[in-house]
Amino acid sequence: LASPIDYAGCSYSADPESLNLLGSGVTWEQRVKHILEFNCGGCHSEPSPQAGLSLKDGNVYARLRQPSSQLPDLNLIEPGDPDSSYLWLKVTADERIMGSPMPLDPLNGKRRLTEAELADIRSWIEAGAVENQ
Repeated sequence: LASPIDYAGCSYSADPESLNLLGSGVTWEQRVKHILEFNCGGCHSEPSPQAGLSLKDGNVYARLRQPSSQLPDLNLIEPGDPDSSYLWLKVTADERIMGSPMPLDPLNGKRRLTEAELADIRSWIEAGAVENQ
């Protein structure tokens, strides 16, 4: 059966990695910053941010590219690789991360980000953790 699509003639057939299926809508400025500020900013803000990580100052994006304080071998965000990003492991309760998964609800204990929020964070990291487009 012949395919109605000529895959061999597709401009991406020579370099399929150059095709960004994730799109460019999930950026730090447009989405991820707001997810983290809203869900995590209560504990991670000045004057005394938990684990020394403020999510409400002007240097947050730069700080996320640096090593985590708990596991210095892992950057908070490793662009392109959520499974090597401390922040991703923390919000998904990965067994390699000590302590409570985040975010932590001060009234009721643990809670998870919504599936849509988690998907946006993962997509953002996979797409290179871009700041703004």
